[in-house]
Amino acid sequence: MENEAQSYGKFKNLVHIMLGLLVLQLIFGVLVSIFTVNPTKVSTTYNSMNVEKAFYFVFVQGGIEIILHGVLAVVLVLFSIYILFMAKNKGLIFVMLSGFAFLSLIGASISGMFLVEQNISDPSLSIGMLASFIFCLVIYVIMMISAKNYKKTQ
Repeated sequence: MENEAQSYGKFKNLVHIMLGLLVLQLIFGVLVSIFTVNPTKVSTTYNSMNVEKAFYFVFVQGGIEIILHGVLAVVLVLFSIYILFMAKNKGLIFVMLSGFAFLSLIGASISGMFLVEQNISDPSLSIGMLASFIFCLVIYVIMMISAKNYKKTQ
């Protein structure tokens, strides 16, 4: 049976992997912002979110950079859920931090879907997606520092 210090070390490694994936997602996001053009509006009405058409554009019609950006977003959300479940044995603060990070990733994902649905023309959605993403990145850096500085007290 592993001791508590090894458990925090494994948790820290998960957070390191998540931070690497987040940096990769940031790179793909910049590439998408620079090179992706959506020539037609995805939805027909302004007030309704047509999620199926937004997903279709991202995963079928988009270029390689937007496909990789979308796939990595799904991987990040799933990995964030995994970290949330792994944090339940680490204490309340890690559960709260990973929960906030998960919610900010969901916020960035929703903002990204609205951005695709609105013809990639509204800069406020892009700024909202970036702000939510940076909030998530900061939370995971705090989690990494907290897990790194864990000292066994006995």
